[in-house]
Amino acid sequence: MADSLDTTVTCTTCGFERAPTDFHHGYRMCKPCTRIQHNKYAHEHKDSIRAYQKIWNSENRQKIKERRIANRIEISVKAKAKYQRTKQKITLYREANLSRLLLNGARARSRKLNLPFDLTVDWIEAKLSAGYCEVSGIAFNCKQGIGHKWDGPTLDRIKPELGYVIGNVRMIIYRANVAMHDHGIDGLLMIADAIRAHIAGGRR
Repeated sequence: MADSLDTTVTCTTCGFERAPTDFHHGYRMCKPCTRIQHNKYAHEHKDSIRAYQKIWNSENRQKIKERRIANRIEISVKAKAKYQRTKQKITLYREANLSRLLLNGARARSRKLNLPFDLTVDWIEAKLSAGYCEVSGIAFNCKQGIGHKWDGPTLDRIKPELGYVIGNVRMIIYRANVAMHDHGIDGLLMIADAIRAHIAGGRR
């Protein structure tokens, strides 16, 4: 068979001229004809093939078991590698587009709750550049990934009913935002004072 892609080869079965890539290495029968003959043979000899497979399976149970275990391990390794690649892509994307993601999330929540919204990417980037939580003073962790980071930046409505508008929104860490919820900083401080008094009293 010629190696050049510019030449054609004639199939000994169907007689058509085909490209060398349409033939298996060392074969003069093209791939479509090979497939047809293989299917024909499998249909005509299905009983003998099934009997041979049954005998082979019974004589090679350990080999089959080892092959299945190896396949499961290979699939698991590939799945973990794919997950890590996907996680890295998500992390890089979120870090590169953090301001836009925060903005889009706030806009979606404002639409869902029918609240006012006037935030901009520039305003969010200015808040992020400050680098710390406006409630706790804890530095932001802007290393994003799958899921929330406890010290990651989030947008908090000071008065929830006023919506996501400049003057009513502050940038705080995720844990503080969850702890305050709709109760504001006063509710959080009340819990913190109670915890401090509880510990000081020796009750843990």
